[in-house]
Parts: sequence; C-alpha cells; structure tokens
Amino acid sequence: MKNIFSISLFLIISIGIYNYSIFFGTNPIKHVYKEGTFTYSNETNVDNILKSYISHELYEINLREIKNLIEEDIWIKNAQIILDPPDIIIAKISEFKPLYLWNNSFYVDDKGVSISPTEFPIKNILKITSNNDTQEAMYNLYLSVQRLFSVINIDVIELSKNNDMMVILTPQYRFSVRHNNFDLKLNEFISVYDQFILTQDPIKIRKNIDLRYPTGFAVQ
Repeated sequence: MKNIFSISLFLIISIGIYNYSIFFGTNPIKHVYKEGTFTYSNETNVDNILKSYISHELYEINLREIKNLIEEDIWIKNAQIILDPPDIIIAKISEFKPLYLWNNSFYVDDKGVSISPTEFPIKNILKITSNNDTQEAMYNLYLSVQRLFSVINIDVIELSKNNDMMVILTPQYRFSVRHNNFDLKLNEFISVYDQFILTQDPIKIRKNIDLRYPTGFAVQ
C-alpha cells in the first residue's frame, strides 16, 4: 500500500514539474491559427483580431470575447475558439452560405437564417420575390416549380409572385402564369416540351412563354 502511495505521489510530482509552466508559470500566446473558408467574409480582419492576442497570457484569454469580435462580420455564421496549451489559439470559422436572395433585401440560407449585407456580391444565386407572401411560402413554391421542371432538366433562377401573377425565369425561358393553376399549366407545357423545342429558333437566347391562356400558350 505504501509503495502504491509513493509511486502515485512520484507521478503527480513528475507531471507537475513537467507542466509547471502551464499551471504556474507564464504562458504567453505565440501562435494563432485559423481554419475555414473566407469567400465573402473579411479574412484580414480575422487575422488582425487573432494576432492582437499574441503575447497575452493563456489564462487571461477570454474565448467569448474573441468569438464575438470575429462574429461581428455578418458573413461569419459561427466562430469556435480553441486554446491549445501552452501557447496556441485556433479559430474554426464557418461562413454563412446563402441559398437565395429574398426580395433583393437579404440572403437566406438552408436553415432559414438571413443576413442583410450592405452589398450583394453573389450574382449567380436564386432570386425570389413577392409582394404579399412570406419567404418560407415562396421558397416552398419554388421547390414545387423546380420539381416540375426537373423532369425536362430546366433550372429556375428567379421566381416572383405579385398577388396571383407568377413570373418564372430560367436560362432559356421567361414564364408568365397564374398561381391558382400554375401546376396544371406547367404540366401542360412539360407534356409538349419535346415537340416545342423542335419548332423553336435556337438562336434566340430567352423566349417569353405566356401560360395564362385558357388553352395552350403563347410564345414570343
């Protein structure tokens, strides 16, 4: 029993001596690292924030403070700050990834979280607008429209709805249709799509297709 106690005490003292500088000495931060992508967020600002903590004592570092400073960038969705003794800070950055632009006012991601930046740098992004519908309802409407068009390999790039009037923009076509029967009219178009493309001039970049007629549709 005495031998076990002596061995345990020796181990504790040895570990304490080996880690003395961590627990009792001075441990200034010497290295800062970051992980993540910086497509739209300000990478230089993150670097400056982290570098400002170099030479600060490890035990004095406020992780919440660093996290809040980094997350002031609207494009940074989450910052996880990790201390790696004896002298390292690591910041793991998750950038906001927008799914669509709503009413030309703010970006929305796949979780429904939105940001409203001062500039809108993303050009090739789905655009959804409406004068009286919620963004959730409109996104679900987009999913319904895109599901129909996926049968003929057409991608929706813009969707707008004002009252009952819908405009659907794709790289090839601009559709006008009423919301109260959009699924019926789109299915009618899809059913004759193979014949339709055989009759069209391939040189024209985008065709206007009006599906508001009681029977058939008009092409301009």
